[in-house]
Amino acid sequence: MGKSSDLVRISLRLANGEYFPLFLYGDPKARRLSLVPATRDQGEVDVQFFSHPPDGSPPSPLGGVRFTNLPPDMPDIELQLDAAIDEFGMLSVVLRHQESDRVETFDVQIPDEATLPVNHRRLSSSWIWQLMGVVFVLAGLALIFWLTFMVTRWGQQASPRSPISSLYAKTHRV
Repeated sequence: MGKSSDLVRISLRLANGEYFPLFLYGDPKARRLSLVPATRDQGEVDVQFFSHPPDGSPPSPLGGVRFTNLPPDMPDIELQLDAAIDEFGMLSVVLRHQESDRVETFDVQIPDEATLPVNHRRLSSSWIWQLMGVVFVLAGLALIFWLTFMVTRWGQQASPRSPISSLYAKTHRV
């Protein structure tokens, strides 16, 4: 997990307390998972989501989806989780039980992306290239100015004194 592309962005907490990575930084923006309750005859499922900052600080809770009154007569309950992150940093989750046609939804703004303006989120990786472009243009303009200054100074030489006028000045002391 040393590279930023391997850092967990959004996770869900398992029944044993560990975090299961749902989205990594640089991942596609949609996931589909199949979830099974931790124990048989479990009456409800509570899926909690966490946001992991890119700097490695502890995850912060985003909230969760609770699926109550699971059918007790079904030995193997399977829930389908669909999660997506839109371009504005909104996490949308749909938890569905196919056999009973029950659906629970959850929408939340991811905190580290909620504070950034939309244009900054889209251009955050290219700001250095924009800065380099500005520096390149300014350096080019400075070079053109310097060359123009040097070329125009070539014709600005002081004219030499004529030999006759210097002889006249020595003999007549003006």
